[in-house]
Amino acid sequence: KVKQETSFVKTFPLEKLKIVKNYMLLHDEMKPFRGPASVSYSGEISYDFHSLQPAPPDSCPFGVPLEYRMHHRQIVRAKGPRKDPKEKYPKLFSEAISGYVSDSTLLSTFSSRLSERPLIFVQYETGEASVFYGKIKGSDDYNKSMTEKINLASAALVKNYGFFYFLTFTYAYKIYGTDIVKAWDLFSKQVSKTMRKLRKVYKMGYVCVFEATKKGYPHAHIILGVHKAAENWHIGLGDGHRIKHGSFFKFIQANVASPVFAIQKAGGKGLVKYLGKYISKGAEQIAKAKLPESCKLSTPERKALLSCLMPVLAKKRQYRFSIRDNFAPGVDWNEVTDDDIAVLKDLVQMGITTPEGDAILIKLLINLTTECSCSAWLVFKKMFKQALEPSIGFYSQAPPELLENFQAWGFPMGCPGCIVTAFLYNLEHPRSVRRPMPGKLFGEILNSDSLAS
Repeated sequence: KVKQETSFVKTFPLEKLKIVKNYMLLHDEMKPFRGPASVSYSGEISYDFHSLQPAPPDSCPFGVPLEYRMHHRQIVRAKGPRKDPKEKYPKLFSEAISGYVSDSTLLSTFSSRLSERPLIFVQYETGEASVFYGKIKGSDDYNKSMTEKINLASAALVKNYGFFYFLTFTYAYKIYGTDIVKAWDLFSKQVSKTMRKLRKVYKMGYVCVFEATKKGYPHAHIILGVHKAAENWHIGLGDGHRIKHGSFFKFIQANVASPVFAIQKAGGKGLVKYLGKYISKGAEQIAKAKLPESCKLSTPERKALLSCLMPVLAKKRQYRFSIRDNFAPGVDWNEVTDDDIAVLKDLVQMGITTPEGDAILIKLLINLTTECSCSAWLVFKKMFKQALEPSIGFYSQAPPELLENFQAWGFPMGCPGCIVTAFLYNLEHPRSVRRPMPGKLFGEILNSDSLAS
């Protein structure tokens, strides 16, 4: 059960938790839990919060729906605060800020990162069990799931809009500096600023993927969706036609920080899986090839490893999207940023909920975890992982000694609890099949003195 004493709550400022709480209460299904709302002079909404009679707990021993217990959705978190990338990968960080990363450093760092993956044991209520490696940013499993999310986001974009553009632009290191780490940080902010402008003026939705150049600097590929063409003369253009003039071109030119950009018309066909190709697949095979220290990577290999490692080093997401009138289908579940909190705060002050806000909310709720007594265990130490590696696979009935080894060498996996279970489920399902909220537990979590609005 999630309680105030959890390690996450201790390290997450209470004022941010209040924002999460208030945004949750904006949803229609939360009306039974709130009294009249009051609005402060700053626009912040407060509620008289109360809980209802307890509802039956979910039958899942994890308190998580089946779709959130699949291998590609496992939530993996080590104990304690995360180590800063510049401390974990000092050589990579040192070379990146100097403006160039060597091939040998790329290979050694990526191999080291893969070794950080936990080995996971999960036993289901049926007695069946699975042993598998968890995903980590940059691994092939992670990149595959990320590609699926991007394809889902692109499909939602195509479904919700009728006219499309393809925008690319590249970080201008000759203008903004050669520090690759700072380049990814600055470029990410530049893209966010451009997207906010486009959404405000042209009401656009978008899906964006970052890719590294051969030198390691960021490059953005973006599909823009609008309900009608930004200019009437765009309608007659063929798919792929480059747009080099007009009011729309001039607007983008005035609102991008990079002088290196291109905009062209895009057709609906082929867009669904178009951006997925920019996610680096096969990077794991490159690292496992055990190439010599003096090896020379090909351009695709360098770009693949740099695309995996540079977002990690700069602590930035490699993809993002915003699709109005549709639930955002993909989220980087473990990364919570101040920008996320700022979005929720704005929505709370406006008194509205949006698909973008719901995606952020799920990400934040999943981080409200604590240790539980369920049969989900993680092992991180290399020597123990090597001993357990032969046990990877599926079991109709797991040997007792297998669980004993995971319990002895690892620690239990956190559980979001019943309230998050119900809320996640309700956000993704129509009203006709929504589940009752477990009021008593929800009240215990959020109606404490320290979280009172």
